[in-house]
Amino acid sequence: MTISILIGIIFLLASVFILSPGFSNALKVRAQIGRYPLVKVIIGLISLIILISVTLQEYWYEELWRVVVFAAFIFALLQLVSTFFTMRFWDGITDFVRKHPLIVSIVMIVLGLLLIAPLE
Repeated sequence: MTISILIGIIFLLASVFILSPGFSNALKVRAQIGRYPLVKVIIGLISLIILISVTLQEYWYEELWRVVVFAAFIFALLQLVSTFFTMRFWDGITDFVRKHPLIVSIVMIVLGLLLIAPLE
């Protein structure tokens, strides 16, 4: 199984999880945990490690899964940096996902399908 298919499956499973009833409770826990500085540092380090490992290969931008992972973790880092100044951005994203789970789920399904069966 290639990494592209594995990440596609993760996106598809996440889209199903977003539509589940217990997702609202998970978002509340995420918002509470995200306020601790240690958690922010750990998430930042993990994001940087993943970003560096994805972009180390020459012509990394030619593989769709690397571009998707790069965009997702750049977004995670931007979200993380914004939380050091204000929690509004973090809470705003959480509220958007809580209010519009179908939109987020559809986007994740499309990304998952593109990663599993890329257009050529």
